[in-house]
Amino acid sequence: ILKYFEYLFIHQDIFPTASSASFTETSIEEEFDTKNITTLISLLEHRLVAGNFLVYNEFKSSIRTTSLLHMEDIIKECMKHRTYYEVQNTVFQQEPNIKEELRRPYWALSLARLRHKMGNTNVFRLLFELYDTGNLSAPAFKNMHNALNFLSRIRLFLHCNQSGGHTDVLSYEIRERVAKFMGYDLNKFYREYFYNVALPLKRNSRNLFWESVTFEQGKVTHLSENFSLNANRQIIFRENVPPPALEASEWIFEIISWVAKEDYYLSYPVIRAIEQNLDQMSPIFLDPESKEEIQASFNQIINGK
Repeated sequence: ILKYFEYLFIHQDIFPTASSASFTETSIEEEFDTKNITTLISLLEHRLVAGNFLVYNEFKSSIRTTSLLHMEDIIKECMKHRTYYEVQNTVFQQEPNIKEELRRPYWALSLARLRHKMGNTNVFRLLFELYDTGNLSAPAFKNMHNALNFLSRIRLFLHCNQSGGHTDVLSYEIRERVAKFMGYDLNKFYREYFYNVALPLKRNSRNLFWESVTFEQGKVTHLSENFSLNANRQIIFRENVPPPALEASEWIFEIISWVAKEDYYLSYPVIRAIEQNLDQMSPIFLDPESKEEIQASFNQIINGK
């Protein structure tokens, strides 16, 4: 149910709704208003559009063509939501707003769908498509999938037990009841929510969002034998692949030092490579040969910007 009706449980108001039916015939052709990009973004999802199959496909095709012509404007509109990914909006709240938490992955996934020209609008199917095409790592896919499932169930229980302006807030008054509905005691519920749901979702949504709004892959400066810097101050691989000859701990600490010292950013392929290599890293302080080098990296990180 969650996966098929994910828009209802994740993005939209769950129960209050109004509907109407009417027939309209028109032949007016309107020019697209570039000042109203949000309308186009909504039409791109075409979730609630129904009708003749051929007409529906023609509608999708026209919207897709319009979106390609105005892709730069769409990206600018989506960039207005980048505040969701700033540091002050990624800290934990004592009474978290679940709908706000869900808006972060929504914009990240929407941008990823536009950038990679994917047809799925359902977030669960879109996650599978991003993973199958190599645009999402296995850890990120698993964490985001589980987190969306968990948060959408919380939101359902909140709407069953609360009303008014704070419907989506996990408040002190309702949290124990929601935890019980989810099958947890309160302590285990919050541990699951903060560490296995909210934190991975914040991190992976942020990574996906910034990668989706960054199209620049040209190398501007060479940082080392294996890494370069693009025009957006992102660290990228020189040959577009992770360096296989290096120990994971060495190159991971090398790029983290650059981030701290020079205020550079990590490109998503680099982040994904770190995720995939973390389990291959040996304990960094047991190797006497790399001890001094690792300590120097820590000093750069601590003293960095």
